[in-house]
Amino acid sequence: MKEEERLRPIDRMTRWISTGWIYALVDPGTGDIRYIGKTTDPYCRCHQHENIDLCHKGNVALMKWKRELHDRGVVPEFKIIAEITAASDWLLNGLLIASEQAIIEKLSSPKSGKRINNLLNVVVF
Repeated sequence: MKEEERLRPIDRMTRWISTGWIYALVDPGTGDIRYIGKTTDPYCRCHQHENIDLCHKGNVALMKWKRELHDRGVVPEFKIIAEITAASDWLLNGLLIASEQAIIEKLSSPKSGKRINNLLNVVVF
């Protein structure tokens, strides 16, 4: 019997599920959320954010903030705030973009109760 035939239907389904995460970069001194991002590899993305020299698609404000942290000898805290799964990479990408945008809008909205005015996001579609 082939391995595929031995798996329960749910096992067969989950073998192809794609997972992504929405994360926040937090100022370690103030605890303020400064950036919301998306990734399919949180370990790699965290390392990229710790590396001051990596480009951030022209987000000068983010690069400036990271440089200020670097000059103080600290790095941003990387916190996972949502996990998203989808049946394919294509669907996952769409869900990650929509989720990232929705969280940014919610955190930036005056209706949220505590508006975050210092988000450094530049959302590129």
